[in-house]
Amino acid sequence: MKFNADDSIWVFINYKLALDFGGAHSDASSDVELVIDSVDRPINPTDNSPTMKYNEEFNLVEGGFYPIHIFFAERGGGSVLNINTPLIYSPSICKPK
Repeated sequence: MKFNADDSIWVFINYKLALDFGGAHSDASSDVELVIDSVDRPINPTDNSPTMKYNEEFNLVEGGFYPIHIFFAERGGGSVLNINTPLIYSPSICKPK
C-alpha cells in the first residue's frame, strides 16, 4: 500500500501503527508492505498440522480479514491525500454504543 499526504496521516493495520506522518509538512510518501509469506507456521503448534502463511509485524494470516484505520488531518492551505492499494475495500460505519 502506498500513501502520500501533505499533512498528518496515521495508518493502523490490525490495530498496530503502520505509518505515522504526524504534523504539518510538505508532501511525503511511504509504502507499507504487507508480506504474508514472511513466516510459515503450523496451524496448530501442538501437532504436525499443515502450515499457514503468516506476517509477524501485523499478525496477519493468509486469507484473513483485518481492519485498516486511516486518520487524516488537513492543516490548511490545500490538501493532498493519495492511497494506492490492491486490497479489496469493504467500508464499515462507526456507530456510537
